[in-house]
Amino acid sequence: EHCRRGQGGLYFGDYLEFGVFDGRTMTLAWQMMNQVCGMRFFGFDSFNGIQGSGGDEQYQDGTYFSNLPTLLHNMTVAGADLSRVIPVAGEFSARLRPAKQVHAELGLRRCLVAHIDCDVYEAAKLALNFCTDLLVQGSILLFDEFHANQASNKTGERRALAEWLEENPRFEVERWHDYAASSRAYFVHRKD
Repeated sequence: EHCRRGQGGLYFGDYLEFGVFDGRTMTLAWQMMNQVCGMRFFGFDSFNGIQGSGGDEQYQDGTYFSNLPTLLHNMTVAGADLSRVIPVAGEFSARLRPAKQVHAELGLRRCLVAHIDCDVYEAAKLALNFCTDLLVQGSILLFDEFHANQASNKTGERRALAEWLEENPRFEVERWHDYAASSRAYFVHRKD
C-alpha cells in the first residue's frame, strides 16, 4: 500500500461535507478524490432537513429531508469504500460543539476540502467554526448556495463566510471559481 494513514505515511486531509441530503455531491467527491492518500469522507447532516433558517432566507426548516440509508445506498452504488465514509448525524448546533472534542472523537486533524452545503446562515456559520482549527494552507472551501438569497451579503452562506473571516483574521480566502449557478469555491490561505 502506497499510503498509510497516521503511520508516518502521506496524509493530506479529509473531505468534510455539511448538509449531505441524499449524498449526490458526496458521491461526486468520492469519484474525484478517492485516490487522495488517507482521505476519509465525512458527511454531517441532521437527516431532518434544513435547520435554523432565518425568516429572510430562501430555504426553510425541514426542507431537503433525506435519511442515512439513502446516503449509504447512493455511496455504495457509486462504488465508495464505506470504511472511508463516515456519516455524522445530528443538529449542527449540538453535534458540532465543542469542536475540539468532536475533532478528537472523529480523529479529525486536517480538512483538505470543506463542502458547505448548508443553505442557511446559522448552519453554514457552525460548519465554518467547526472547520477553523482543521484548515491548512491551500484547503478548499466550497459553498453550494453562495449566490442564493439574491446574492445578499446579509444572509445565508455569504454572511457566514464574511463573519467567519472577520472573527478569524489569521485566514483569508482567494476566489477560485464559480462551479454552478449558485456555487463558489475558494482557496484558504493561512497568515500564521
